[in-house]
Formats: sequence, C-alpha cells, structure tokens
Amino acid sequence: MDIIILGAGELGKELAWTLCDKNNKVVVVDTVAEQLDRLRERLDVMTLHGNCADFGVLKQAGVKSASLLLA
Repeated sequence: MDIIILGAGELGKELAWTLCDKNNKVVVVDTVAEQLDRLRERLDVMTLHGNCADFGVLKQAGVKSASLLLA
C-alpha cells in the first residue's frame, strides 16, 4: 500500500515504524530536515522536505496514487 504521513514528529515516527514493518511504501513529509534525516537512517522510507499544506509538495509525495494519507 502507498501511504503518505504528514509530519515526522512523535506520532509520525511511530506510524512510519509500524507501517514499514507491514511492507508498505511509506513517504514522510515534514518541514524539519533533521527529523527526516533521522527517519531515513533508521527506516526504509522516502522523505520529502516541504510544507505539507502545499499541494505541489503533496503531488511530489504521490498524493494522487496514495492509498492512505495520514495527517
């Protein structure tokens, strides 16, 4: 399943861990590059640095084909 998580805070990290364990394709979007770097070091996720309120960023994350968007 293609899943986009908006925010790499505590909840976003937990969701990413759980969903990666289930062999999903996960994209995490956040404005804090350091949080995204830490996630990418530990998990097999795609990260996107940007404002998740910007539709252009959501398009880059694959919102049109995503099965689930978590905010």
